[in-house]
Amino acid sequence: MEEKDVIEIDPRGDSVRQKRRESWLVLRTFGWLTVQGPEQAPRRVWSSRVLSQGEQRGIRRKSLSSYQHIFALLAALLCQPERLATREDLQEWLFGDYPPRKAAARLDDTASRLRCLLRSVAPEVEPDRLFWLEQAGVSRAYRIAPYPTVWLDVDAFLWYMEQASRFERFGEQGLALVCWERAFQLGRRGAFLTGCYAPWLEARRELLEGLLSQCVQALVRCYLHQGGIAQAELYLRLLLERQPENEDAFRLLVELLGERGAYQEIEISFGRLQEALGRVGRRPEPQTEELVAYLCARPLVRWLAVPHLRLQTSQAHQRSGELRTGCSVGIPSEPSTWRSSCSAVPASVESQQLRGVKEESQDMPSFDYARRELLRALHRMAVALGAGAVGTSELLQASKELRQPVALSKASLDLDLLSLLLNSLEKLLQQGEHQYVLTVTQSLYERWLAAPDLRDDTEMASWELRLGLLMACALEYVLSWYQRAQRLIDFYDELEGRFLRVGNLKKDKERLHAAQLLARRGRHQRVLWHFDEAEQACQEGLQLLQGQELSPLWTHFLCEYAHLAATRGDENLWLQRLDAARSSVLALPGSERAKALNQITYMQGEGYKRLAFHLRKPLALARREQAARLAYQLFQEWNGLTIELPGFESLVMQVSRAQCLILLDPAAAIEEAQRLILVVQDHYPTLLGKLSRLIWLAEQRLQMGDAGFLTLLQEGKTIAYSAGYQLL
Repeated sequence: MEEKDVIEIDPRGDSVRQKRRESWLVLRTFGWLTVQGPEQAPRRVWSSRVLSQGEQRGIRRKSLSSYQHIFALLAALLCQPERLATREDLQEWLFGDYPPRKAAARLDDTASRLRCLLRSVAPEVEPDRLFWLEQAGVSRAYRIAPYPTVWLDVDAFLWYMEQASRFERFGEQGLALVCWERAFQLGRRGAFLTGCYAPWLEARRELLEGLLSQCVQALVRCYLHQGGIAQAELYLRLLLERQPENEDAFRLLVELLGERGAYQEIEISFGRLQEALGRVGRRPEPQTEELVAYLCARPLVRWLAVPHLRLQTSQAHQRSGELRTGCSVGIPSEPSTWRSSCSAVPASVESQQLRGVKEESQDMPSFDYARRELLRALHRMAVALGAGAVGTSELLQASKELRQPVALSKASLDLDLLSLLLNSLEKLLQQGEHQYVLTVTQSLYERWLAAPDLRDDTEMASWELRLGLLMACALEYVLSWYQRAQRLIDFYDELEGRFLRVGNLKKDKERLHAAQLLARRGRHQRVLWHFDEAEQACQEGLQLLQGQELSPLWTHFLCEYAHLAATRGDENLWLQRLDAARSSVLALPGSERAKALNQITYMQGEGYKRLAFHLRKPLALARREQAARLAYQLFQEWNGLTIELPGFESLVMQVSRAQCLILLDPAAAIEEAQRLILVVQDHYPTLLGKLSRLIWLAEQRLQMGDAGFLTLLQEGKTIAYSAGYQLL
């Protein structure tokens, strides 16, 4: 019998493994009320709802079924604490329209019939051991026998919930998960006392439905912690089938659907939620509407790499074998071949991405619309980052005021709200939502420049710089790696000219923003071999940060100044500047000094990698391999901290490490690049250009001998440097 597994529980026990006890009667109240004796099939007591008193009056003369009253009496007892109810309460609930004497007689008759029913289910047990009348204070009361004589699924459900909470509190996640699952299996059978709509059980039903929702949320939490996303989604779907108006479960489900890009399913599920809420005269909560609007508006970009990006390692080895058997492989003899081999894919990626940005920008006609769109995204952030991190309460209040269009001007601009919005955009950028941040900041920046009272106000210059920097940061993650430098430098020059023209750089925040601008512009100037401008940016940045040496920007300028020497090919000067950088950070506190030294070590690895693939230095292949090996070892020691976003800098380090493998193990380089393509294609498409060139060079390294690969590097230097492209 199925119940023998569940009757092991004891609601008064302290562990899951209670000694098995034998129950004479099993009652199930989740779903239709059923009674069952040992080794018997369940017997349904009644499969209809309890009639209201008005309905009873209407059909009393037509022989009201006695089962209706038995069902009501048993249900009423099971709704009460300790399965006990006084005769006075039962008479009022079940026979309130009868005169008191007749109501008492009807109750006696119904109780007698209930005893007969129980005797038929468990004939070997005296009926008075299952159901009896006792004295309860000054009143007489009926009682259903407690566990273990009568096993009740609701009591088992509550016991498992209690044990799961206890195990979770003491860190026993595995045992807690077992109890949550058993509780859910009991509660999922159906609503408490299906078919009964009497007012005296609504409170009990609401309590149990709330506990079932809590149980599912706990299961989702446990499975997500273990990586069981599909299982978590299944439990949420089962709960929503039972409670279609449960918005808490709905929001959890659409979060999971959004993670796997099931946007059509999100819209369908939201339609079902609206229908379910409409039936009870409600509308979705603002948090639900804004979350769905954000998820549906978020672009889904699946970057499809061209065929050579999917080259399998076995194919690479096959080509290498063809070389050994005498097949000739043509080396590109024209610069145009080099350009088409290394630049075609990034260009197409960039055009596709920017086309999407342009189309979305056309759908954002006003600053106010952009703010409202951003508010929809902030609720998703609140789930991931916590309410306190993003100021959710203030945003909810502000969202009410943003429903009406507001003209963008200094008089109408709420600086507190603007600060909150920019903070939130920065957090979204850290979550990899560069596409959304770029779309919003472009719209805001265009409207800002179109408002003369904002554009020409010196007090607003720092706000404009912060907004412009945020837009440029997002743009760096969208534009192709090898085509972004000149476009971004032009924008940084424009931004610096406006900011330095109207700003006084007296406040620390203003100086920090100006230093950020110099750091990003100087890095792109190095890529284009504008060494004098890049060195000047480093010197100016260090001057701006006097007194703020703890900032990672300070160490960045020291490292960048040294890296410029490596890019020029001056190895001695590069090592001297690295030593000077290490000496400059030795005075920092212990923890900050360790971070700064780690940053310098990483940039030293980048310098060795630059020398390994330097096109203007006539280095032997063995010397290049040695430099690549040193770079790879230094990258292995990397522990975070550059001026990039944490997720992006980790990917850049992995790409750099794979680039070293071109000289050390080209087949492994191809395999690692293919893995990274799957990682970066949705959030950081700018790295696809680097990965495509990495795979192309690794293929050439497999196909050519040492002399052939060195020749390829020399053939490539004309197009690579004259057009502003680094080799890697």
